[in-house]
Amino acid sequence: MRSEKGGEFTIHIKIVDFVDYETGQLLTYLHKYLKGILEYLKDEHERQFKSDMHTSEWRLVPCTEDTPQQTKYNKENGHDCGVFVCLFADFIAMDCTPIFDFDEECINKCRELISLAIMNECAIDYNLNA
Repeated sequence: MRSEKGGEFTIHIKIVDFVDYETGQLLTYLHKYLKGILEYLKDEHERQFKSDMHTSEWRLVPCTEDTPQQTKYNKENGHDCGVFVCLFADFIAMDCTPIFDFDEECINKCRELISLAIMNECAIDYNLNA
């Protein structure tokens, strides 16, 4: 597929995976959210590529009680959830097993790496020894 900006990409894994560590209140509406996200992707595909995106091969994967969660440290301080979400999404995109036992020093380093990646318009470099 070719985007409006000229870049090419292929979607190999057709999954909409909903992950939220506060699953209790969302379970009632979760399938509706997943279908809404897939519908958005379909609409964007049609807008960008002027062709239908067939969704029959896509899987909708809700979070469960087994979904990895932030550690107690990360949940209680009120400002690391965004870092956690970015890292979690990045690990999933790289098909890696996410690591969730972050301490304050590691979270701060990851926050810096995410900021640098955004400013440099590139992927996150997880070389934490740099």
